[in-house]
Amino acid sequence: MTHYSEHTLDLYVRNSGQVEHERAVIESHLTECAGCRAIADDIREFYNLAEEKEKLLPENAESREGIIIKPEYIRSHPLTKIHLQDSFPVRVRNFVVKRPVVASFSSLGVLALFVISIARLNSLNDTNPHKYVINTEANTIEVFNAENDKLWNLILVNNFHTLHGNKDEYFNEYVRINDIDGDGANEVITTLCTEHDQTNNASAAQVFNHDGTLRYRKELGKEITYGSFQYPNAYTAKGLIARDFDGDGKSEIYIGLTHRNSPYSLVKLDHQGNETGRYWMYGHAFGIDTLLIQGRTYIALMGIDDTQEERKALLTILNPNEIHGEKRGTLFKGYNFSSSNAEEYVVNFPRTELEGALGVPKPRVTGIVHQNSEGFAVCVGIPYGETLLGIVDFHFSSDFYATQTKLIDGAVDLQKNLIEKGKIHISWDERFKESLKKQIQYWDGLKWRDNPVKVGVSIAGK
Repeated sequence: MTHYSEHTLDLYVRNSGQVEHERAVIESHLTECAGCRAIADDIREFYNLAEEKEKLLPENAESREGIIIKPEYIRSHPLTKIHLQDSFPVRVRNFVVKRPVVASFSSLGVLALFVISIARLNSLNDTNPHKYVINTEANTIEVFNAENDKLWNLILVNNFHTLHGNKDEYFNEYVRINDIDGDGANEVITTLCTEHDQTNNASAAQVFNHDGTLRYRKELGKEITYGSFQYPNAYTAKGLIARDFDGDGKSEIYIGLTHRNSPYSLVKLDHQGNETGRYWMYGHAFGIDTLLIQGRTYIALMGIDDTQEERKALLTILNPNEIHGEKRGTLFKGYNFSSSNAEEYVVNFPRTELEGALGVPKPRVTGIVHQNSEGFAVCVGIPYGETLLGIVDFHFSSDFYATQTKLIDGAVDLQKNLIEKGKIHISWDERFKESLKKQIQYWDGLKWRDNPVKVGVSIAGK
């Protein structure tokens, strides 16, 4: 996914004619990209704040008085290359730090805005973590309070992931800021290897107090047997969620563990770091996310089913409150565990000719997009070169009925090129899209079905 520069987003927010020709494309991108949307929201907040403060001033008010700003009055941090989200006080602060001057302002409006900004800089006593930035150039996690003041940082000693901003190509996050124990102070949770992790282990979780001190570290990997295959403890943490799903005032932590391809487990920790549940599957979940279905929030595992000879993209929807003990998915009988009650839906998606023509045998669910109260879309794609190529968006209603399929532009262009070369032969017309929708399958706990069913329908009927 291509992201827009802050300058372009600034022009968009200000309705500049310079981006009028691509306004519709930018708006479409912002509906899908949380990162660019957050930057645009911060820019919009900056201008709204300035307008609100100007409205408080008498019209045409002027002042002959000056304001003296000296360097020693400005509280700043050592120069470090960091990426701050833009906001009004941060812009003023950056201007003053770079250009400490003695200035006279004839406009009382500018003076008032400046005074307000300097006053807000005194919020440096706010030590509660609010946001973070992974600085890939400095190889650090930078932690900030609500006013974008840097509080502290963690040095990364190894990075097992290719990150784009704070996320990887499957939109996984590896750092979360959350008040996990409900005491009012936010903790910082990460699965990235930091200076505090001397083992250089890619499958450990670390939780830091609001002041940057390490609260605990938890090893998550373990040896496992599936059928006749034994797998060593060689996992990589992929994806992290911290949230109070059960409403007890304390958050649970969910971490995905991958073993190259298979096996895979989703580990559940309580706020103290105790493992309270683990869900096993035989396949590869490339991403984890939350999904709202009929007013209730679930955890979605997005990846591949490795139990069939023809591997298919797989989406597993779990009720987080039902992840207890060490259990397996009902589809994965090779584990020596009882089956989990956490599964709500398990869905696989059809293949197209594109996978075979490109020699890519593993289509996968790459993300959940267009979430709203009416439904959502599941993007299925393949790795292509050094990028992910989205092929089809499967749209679902809020009760999990497939409503339409939409072929993604980049895949359509590639398909036309392969047709010209004689490598594929099926035209991607409306009939083809309808056939894809009809090939979606739902696991009921014992067998695959063509109609939407929850897991456990067959089991409950036995």
